[in-house]
Amino acid sequence: MATQITNYQCPACTGPLHFVGESGRLECDYCGSSFDVAEIEALYAEKETKAAEAAQKQEETEAAQKTAEAKDQPAPQAALTGTLPA
Repeated sequence: MATQITNYQCPACTGPLHFVGESGRLECDYCGSSFDVAEIEALYAEKETKAAEAAQKQEETEAAQKTAEAKDQPAPQAALTGTLPA
């Protein structure tokens, strides 16, 4: 019995893919495309890798912007000591 269900979308039309036991392939009812399971899994793994790289790059960009903004901020003024003129 399957322990995991994964819903894949067709790379050609984004329709849902379903597994056909006779052929052992994933097929799209909308556009008729047929894909090997390993092919689709590799495509999704590549997309996940690219998304993770993009997220990492975005985090690095935001961190660099915060650092640059912090450098542009004037230093806090030291508290004044002494008495005020009367």
